[in-house]
Amino acid sequence: MKKVTSFLNKRLSPQAVVVLVIVLFPACWFAAYPCGMVMAQFDWARGNYHVHTRGLMREVQEYHQLLQQRYGVAGHLEPRCISSIFHEVYIAGYDSVMKARLNARFGKNIFDECHKEAEAACERAWQAEIDA
Repeated sequence: MKKVTSFLNKRLSPQAVVVLVIVLFPACWFAAYPCGMVMAQFDWARGNYHVHTRGLMREVQEYHQLLQQRYGVAGHLEPRCISSIFHEVYIAGYDSVMKARLNARFGKNIFDECHKEAEAACERAWQAEIDA
C-alpha cells in the first residue's frame, strides 16, 4: 500500500492534478458512475476510506461510529432532498468500488455487520425511551 501511495505522490505534480481535474470534470458530468469508480480507486490508493449513507440520523450516526472505530472507515451522510441524479449515480459508482474493496480487505461484509448492530442499538435506545 505504501508503494502505491508513494508512487502517486511522486508521479502526480500539482500541475498534473489540475490538468487531470480539468480533463475529468466534463467527462464526470456525462459519466458519473465511472467517475465515482475512478475516484474510489484513487481514494483507496491514498488510504482514504469512506462511504456514503442515507437514513435516519440516529441510526446513521451509530453506523458511522461503528465503522470508524472498528475499521477506520469514515461515513458521510448524504441528503436526498438536495441531491442531483448525477450525484446519486456518482455515489453509487464510488460505493460499489469502495465497499467491495473494504469487504475483501477485512474478509467479511463489514457494512452489514455494522448496520445490524447500529439498528439493534437504536432499537434498544428507542425501547428504553418508550419504557421510561
